Amino acid sequence: VSDFDDHSVDLIDPAISVSKTGDELIKFGDEINYTIGFEDIGSGELGTCTGTDTILGDLGEFEAGVYRDFSYTPPADGSVDNTATIVCDVLGFDNQVEDSDSHSSQVVSPAIEVTKTGDSIAKVGDEISFTIGFSNIGSAALSNCTGFDTVLGDLGSFESGVTQNFSYTTSESDPSPLENTATITCEVDGFDNQVSDSDDHSVDLIDPAIEVTKSGEDVAKLGDEIIYTIGFENVGSGALGVCTGTDTVLGDLGEFEAGVSREFSYTPGEKDPNPLENTATITCDVAGFDNQVSDSDDHSVDLIDPAIAVTKSGVNVAKLGDEIIYTIGFENVGSGELGVCTGTDSVLGDLGEFEAGVSREFSYTPGEKDPNPLENTATITCDVAGFDNQVSDSDDHSVDLIAPAVELSKQCQPDPVQVGQDISWIITIENTGTGSLTCHLTDETADILENDIGLEPGESVDYDASRLVVLDDYPLISNTAEVSCDVDGFDNQLEDVATADCEVEVPGEEVCRTPGFWGTHGGTENPRASNLTQLVIDAGGPLSICGRDIDNTDVGNQESAIEAMCVSVRGLQQRQLARQLTAMALNCIASGGDADCSGTSVDGLFSAANTACEDANLNPVKLEGYIAQVDCFNNGGAWDADAGECFWDGSENCQDRDLTEFTSIFDGIHPFPGPAGSPKACRDAINNGIYVVPVP
Repeated sequence: VSDFDDHSVDLIDPAISVSKTGDELIKFGDEINYTIGFEDIGSGELGTCTGTDTILGDLGEFEAGVYRDFSYTPPADGSVDNTATIVCDVLGFDNQVEDSDSHSSQVVSPAIEVTKTGDSIAKVGDEISFTIGFSNIGSAALSNCTGFDTVLGDLGSFESGVTQNFSYTTSESDPSPLENTATITCEVDGFDNQVSDSDDHSVDLIDPAIEVTKSGEDVAKLGDEIIYTIGFENVGSGALGVCTGTDTVLGDLGEFEAGVSREFSYTPGEKDPNPLENTATITCDVAGFDNQVSDSDDHSVDLIDPAIAVTKSGVNVAKLGDEIIYTIGFENVGSGELGVCTGTDSVLGDLGEFEAGVSREFSYTPGEKDPNPLENTATITCDVAGFDNQVSDSDDHSVDLIAPAVELSKQCQPDPVQVGQDISWIITIENTGTGSLTCHLTDETADILENDIGLEPGESVDYDASRLVVLDDYPLISNTAEVSCDVDGFDNQLEDVATADCEVEVPGEEVCRTPGFWGTHGGTENPRASNLTQLVIDAGGPLSICGRDIDNTDVGNQESAIEAMCVSVRGLQQRQLARQLTAMALNCIASGGDADCSGTSVDGLFSAANTACEDANLNPVKLEGYIAQVDCFNNGGAWDADAGECFWDGSENCQDRDLTEFTSIFDGIHPFPGPAGSPKACRDAINNGIYVVPVP
């Protein structure tokens, strides 16, 4: 038999699965966040479940499928390993079921160290060099590191261990010391966090500066010494080295010390500009730097060249005893103000005070004791305002002192003079004084009227006049010349008078024959005739007529008296005058005179007419006058000079006088004068075209 009884046992296999998760990498100081829970993965009902953790400690109760969060802040960096364990009771059993899960976190400590170096001292305006970089001194990987500087601004990207150089030029607006901080910030790989560090740097900024001062006179005279005072002050920051100076006018000034001024001198000349601008420059080395600092100060001097121009004017010529008026003054022709101005004169003495541009008049009357020329000099002297100096100038003036005088003299010749002769007067005007003269001469007797005769001192001028002496002049010709002279440049006038007296003689008796007589008695055509004409020529000749010598009576010969007197004049007055003069010369010889009529009453007339006959261009009216006078004599008349005509006064005619009474030329001729000896020759001469005076 069997029996069986069955029985059923529910078999359970209780089991749980614990899960622990959390941050695998954290930064030191950050919390590690854990998530802990479990799943019921077995069979059977679970009772109370509690958990513990090797780091977190008691975790409290858990329910399957319900996860809880926990946090932990590690005290140091490094690896943090911990294990969570959950233990559950099995309902209906005394057993428990448990499970564990471990977790590991890495704790890192990110850190950087920034370094910034540079010049500790710099000049304002100089470039400062900074060196900036950083080192990763932590345990975290870094990336995207950038920098910023409180002065330089954005610095760009950096790498650990790699420094970079930066420059900055300081300015006057920068503070001193110039504090500046460089900051580098890096991202920490695996984290949202950043790590940063800073380093600051301080630069003492110096602003080296000097202030140069240059002083001196504001006004100076050319030729005076100018004193300049030049120096400087250190008005900046920073120590200075050697300081030297130069000047645009003075040149090299040598070395200077701050606060110690020095004096320099300069004497301006005519080539310097006005105003005299000049600039002093001092340059100093800056201690510890290659730089230099400099400053300048200019100075202007108004250069005055005080000068005056004195003028003195007056007449150039003055007469002794006349008042001379001088005009004296001056102009300020320089630069600079003048003070009191006074004048003196070498002749006038003290002139008193003057003002620029205002001339004054002074008078002086020269006397016999004054030198000639009268040289005198005016000098004006002026104080220069603001200076101890004086300026002066002079101007001289010369006056020719004249003592005008004129002397008139007159003489007549010949003395005595015969009726029928020409009388000549010589009148001389001489400037016997000093000063130029303009004279006016009158002499009614000599028929002289001359105006505007200019005579310089010591100069003289002669005037000649002549006329024929007539019987009415007997027994004395007396005439007076008068001269009046203006003194050039003056209102004065000088006068003088001169008289000349010449005795007049009545000449002895003379013989005269016409050209017709002498022309027909110049040959021996008739056996009883004598050549009277040739005898006279041989006795007193040859004759000089109109520039031609006559020594024969041959027909056809140009030097023949027959050809001269027996001629067809054909209206040519020179031939007529030559005809009459030939007869006059023969008459003069026959009267006991010479061939030129000297020793007779007509020598003056013959000389004047004969001279006129030689002039082919002489005025025909003048020739006619001589022809009439000579013909009058040859025909035995007397010439009335006032009436200009020939007349017979009833006295014995010279043609009626015997030719033998006055000469022995005709001794032995009988009968006398005999028949004409050349009437045919005279006719031939008229017609043959031969002329003693061949006037064209």
